[in-house]
Parts: sequence; C-alpha cells; structure tokens
Amino acid sequence: MTEKFERNPQQKESREQESIIVRCFEVEGKEADVRYASQEDYQAVADIFEDQRRLRAERDHKLPEKPADDEMLEASRRIDERDKFIVLVSEIEDLVCGYVELGWYGGDTAFVHAITVLEKYQGKKLGKELMESCISEAQNRFNVKNIELSVIAQNKNAVSLYNKLGFKEKEIQKGVDEWDNKPADRVSMVKHLNSGK
Repeated sequence: MTEKFERNPQQKESREQESIIVRCFEVEGKEADVRYASQEDYQAVADIFEDQRRLRAERDHKLPEKPADDEMLEASRRIDERDKFIVLVSEIEDLVCGYVELGWYGGDTAFVHAITVLEKYQGKKLGKELMESCISEAQNRFNVKNIELSVIAQNKNAVSLYNKLGFKEKEIQKGVDEWDNKPADRVSMVKHLNSGK
C-alpha cells in the first residue's frame, strides 16, 4: 500500500521548490520532516484519509464511507489558501505519512479540523510533531491566542496526546459520535497560548 504515497524524482524537485519545511526530526533513524502541503500532496493526503476511513470502518464493523467529491475539492482548495489555513504534512524519506489542517477565520482562535497519521506510522511521535508544528505556525502566522479541536473521548491515544500538548477540556457532547459500534462522546478542547506574535 505504501507505494501510492511515494514520489518520483520530478515530483520531489517540484515539491521542494513549493514547500516550506517547518521542522526536521528523526523517526527510527530515518530522516523526517513536517512541511507545508502543496497541490502535489493532494493525492497522498486523500490516500491517508482513505486509510483512516478503512481503519474506522474495521473498528466499527461497517463498510468504509466514501468521501464526497465536494469534500475532497474543499480539502484541495485549502492547501492553497494559506491566508486562512495551515495544511502540513509529515514525511519520512519522501513518503507522506501524516497530515494536519488548521483553519483561522479571524479573531484570536484557530481550529484544528483534521489530523491523521498512516496506521503503520502511528505511535512514532508523528502526531506530536505535526501538532507542535501546527500550533507554532498558527501562533506566528495568525497571532492567535487559542487553538481548539474536538476528539472522540474514547480515542484515548489522541486525548492523551492533546493533554500532553497542553489542551484542556472545554465541553463534552454526550453520545453524538460512534466508537467501536457504540455511542461515543465528543470532547471539545482548547489550548491557551502564552502570547501572540
């Protein structure tokens, strides 16, 4: 499955000209980075979302949902709207393996709309690197004082990560989601940043 995420040399050269690397690090001795997404990353991001839909369907014992065409077009558009969105990808040796998207609509709060990491790369701190990069970029670019997100309460790994990053529970909506084929709660969380720019 990973072959769909790999790039040919022409794509890599074009991507390096368009993308801004935000953070470099190592994962299991391999070079990794977090960088701004470009339109050339669109298919890799779509594939990552498809991987997550499949995992969610397996967990909930259902058929995977297909994304609506307009949902995918919207995701593609946000990659280029850098005045309102931060769309970052994580890469390990030219393999796009994670994605985070944050939106800002004016004011002092930005919202994490999505974060996901390919199953085989989960538990390797990529989510943490993506979130830390996203928080830093949001603070620097948009001068925000708060970052908000929501997560299914039963997703203990995600909740734990957000708590470690300084997010605090803001609100709980009981039974509005599903986890493992059972009703699940959605938790809204907020991180108050020290200061703007």
